[in-house]
Amino acid sequence: MSATSPAFTVLIPDGESPFALPVIQCLARKPNIRIQIVANCSWPRARFSKYVSKHHTYAVGKSDKERVRFLEELLQKEEIDVLLPVDEPGVRWVSEHRSHFEKYVALPPMPRTETFDKAVNKWMLAQWAVEERLPCPTTLLFEDSHSFSTDLSAFKFPVLIKPIRGSGGEGIAYFENKTRLMLGLENITEGDYIIQSYLKGYDIDCSVLAQDGVVLGYTIQKKCNDAREGFTPAGNIDFVQHPEVFDLVSKVVKKLDWSGIVHFDLRFDEEAQEIKIIEMNCRFWASVLASLSAGVNFPYIACRAALGDTVLCEGFTESRFVNTAAALRILLKKWTGRNNVGHFFDASSLEFIRADFMPVLFDKFGHFFKTKKAIN
Repeated sequence: MSATSPAFTVLIPDGESPFALPVIQCLARKPNIRIQIVANCSWPRARFSKYVSKHHTYAVGKSDKERVRFLEELLQKEEIDVLLPVDEPGVRWVSEHRSHFEKYVALPPMPRTETFDKAVNKWMLAQWAVEERLPCPTTLLFEDSHSFSTDLSAFKFPVLIKPIRGSGGEGIAYFENKTRLMLGLENITEGDYIIQSYLKGYDIDCSVLAQDGVVLGYTIQKKCNDAREGFTPAGNIDFVQHPEVFDLVSKVVKKLDWSGIVHFDLRFDEEAQEIKIIEMNCRFWASVLASLSAGVNFPYIACRAALGDTVLCEGFTESRFVNTAAALRILLKKWTGRNNVGHFFDASSLEFIRADFMPVLFDKFGHFFKTKKAIN
């Protein structure tokens, strides 16, 4: 990254998102950046960050047309330089209406809506990967049809049920055999879920910012060796170099002509001895602060790309990042002389909480505030 840090004002249009606060904290690492947010509620968590200079609320029940007009007027009034959506609904909405906003503000790299819709839909993504001969798990759309039953008979168990849209492991279930699977399918809606072969191996993820099919910056991460297996995002992660992961992700980015941020969920298939595509999360990710600690400030390079600056990302550092609870446990063992060899970390979320603690207090006492949300 170049040494100069230009001054500019950023507006986050989906400040109610849980990803808004870590994005703000990433941007705050650079001087001369003024951060404002728009939210669909009066008291979003991000509002309490000391790095937010101004908060705006758009009225509950606004139509899509009214929301566009509201944001257009705000961009001009506040003299915003960069409009930076952080979550999937926000990214798609800004992309859909980009012709309205780019007259007044710089936009970061973002995908075309049709490409976005393909990437976030697990069924469409799996079909596309097969067509492009890219490695992915065997995947079947759940339908109440004879062909579904026939295809399922040839399926290798165990399997996973997944909603075609969703993230964070929500709605995913594991089934050892067909009998248990059929029981699990009784309470779900056809067309909304996929059945996917379970791959014995380990998860490995890649976070990317790309423009016109070219990777501008990336990090690769996996769960710490002692982290528990599961479907929820890992809080304790190791950043690792992995050429095979980067090669696969680069192929996907190029074939999709992808622009924007995206977090790839990947898995190493022990049987096939290869990395396979699981899903694409087309938003900033829960571990964006970990990526920052590893040396890549994704929100900042997205803003610099929006402003037309040459982005020079020098790569990332192999390191370990842990959540606050893990950091406190490790530090306690160290202070009491019970620290085991191998139990260490290079950075943790604790340092970000200490620097910007008001949102944490809001988490504890936020139920005292009314948070009426608009319907998007």
